Amino acid sequence: VLEEMRQFCVQASPPRQGLQVVLSVLQDLSPCDDESVAFVKSLLLAFCEWIPHNALDETFAVLDELLRLLGPVFIDDQVTRALTGSLLNQYTARSKAQRR
Repeated sequence: VLEEMRQFCVQASPPRQGLQVVLSVLQDLSPCDDESVAFVKSLLLAFCEWIPHNALDETFAVLDELLRLLGPVFIDDQVTRALTGSLLNQYTARSKAQRR
């Protein structure tokens, strides 16, 4: 399911139903270890591309879960740059969901 969402994010903005499914899956996962961090980072980086174009509440709930899974240990410069670019984008900044 998560790989399908990653693939989808490479091409288009994820729909609400897809975000809800991914959120349920992510909430059941334990924080990343050395084996899972590369995949979770790739999912987060693909997801960040669409944050400015998809301001549904679920978008930010999924983002919260991805960050929880990575934890402070695995958040590097690449992740920080992607997050900063997405969250400070002019379209994201106008979103009511992002302001919460």
